[in-house]
Amino acid sequence: MRYFLINLSSYTRCLVLIILSLLCLNQELWAQAEEFGGEIPPEESQCESPNVLLLLDRSGSMLDDNKWGQATQAISEVFVPYFDTLSFGLMTFPNSGSCGVTEGTLAIPVGETDGINLNEIYTTSAPSDEALTPLSEAIRIGHAELAQIQTPQRRGYMILLTDGIETCAPEALEDSAPIASAQRAANEGFKTYVIGFGSLVKRSTLREMARVGGTEQERLVSDQSQLAETLQAIIDSATTEICDRLDNDCDGYIDEGITCESACDAYSNDCPCNNDLDCGEGESCVNRLCEPPACNRICDNGYICRGDQCIAETMMNNEGTETNSGSGSFTPPVTQTMPDTTEINSDSVTGSGSSCEQHHSYSYFALLLCLLALTRPRFLKLSQGK
Repeated sequence: MRYFLINLSSYTRCLVLIILSLLCLNQELWAQAEEFGGEIPPEESQCESPNVLLLLDRSGSMLDDNKWGQATQAISEVFVPYFDTLSFGLMTFPNSGSCGVTEGTLAIPVGETDGINLNEIYTTSAPSDEALTPLSEAIRIGHAELAQIQTPQRRGYMILLTDGIETCAPEALEDSAPIASAQRAANEGFKTYVIGFGSLVKRSTLREMARVGGTEQERLVSDQSQLAETLQAIIDSATTEICDRLDNDCDGYIDEGITCESACDAYSNDCPCNNDLDCGEGESCVNRLCEPPACNRICDNGYICRGDQCIAETMMNNEGTETNSGSGSFTPPVTQTMPDTTEINSDSVTGSGSSCEQHHSYSYFALLLCLLALTRPRFLKLSQGK
């Protein structure tokens, strides 16, 4: 009996040690999440690098002051190191005649950078004197190329690099046509960065293109060095974490360091979603809009089925959400919001886990010893009553 009690005590201590170790390991994982101010993404929200399509002007004026040579050198300098982490593509325009831009004829298809020879592409696409500047058509085709490969988990951007103004649209539309193309692309979720190279650009048009394109303002450069710095800044901006419940910067966390608004719901048509996490409980993201769960009953005239209840149409406000009018009123699904991480107490993160940090240094070793002790043959004597 004494031997049994001694070993039972050892067994109990091992179990306590295992439980404490597991609790500390779990606390450490949460402390890491708090330190980043975000959440560890679920499996369905794996990081995918953004699609970036560079629209490169090859009009005749790009031959002046070696702008073509400076532009291509800056592109190689900045983008080649990101070929493994960015889904990069290149369009040179025009690519057919003096004004033509043909869909499906990208110099580098988006995401297909393996084994490409940039110098060969630059030589083949070198500007010619007769080439004009179809800005509007280049943006339209670039938008169509990105739309063909778009997925909810991946963002898409265009970077327009030009040294001139629209010269292929009718004169009355030389300002409005490229602005309209950038606006249409932005409406479908594809932002357009605008870079003006040299003194021949029309800054007011480029500025409006960038504004409606969702990138705030145009970027103006005058040489290779400035262009390289600008392209690098755009890459940094394109991979910055935004509030979309996705791991945009591929660091293992979602929406870290920012305060997110409430999630979407199936009754708000102006709230696009990226995946089911953006929607309320039981809802699903279909075509970038939250869909309510299937209704399990048929309602009488004047009632609308929501979830598993029939709601009177008079209880709906102008925005399509339900009003709280007393008993029987519908309560929308509770949606999760991101915690406010603007004021994280670093002492609470490190201090609360200090004992665990000390314990963690030997927990693996202690666990191993416990497991070995528990499996030693001498414990078999317990079954023999010794």
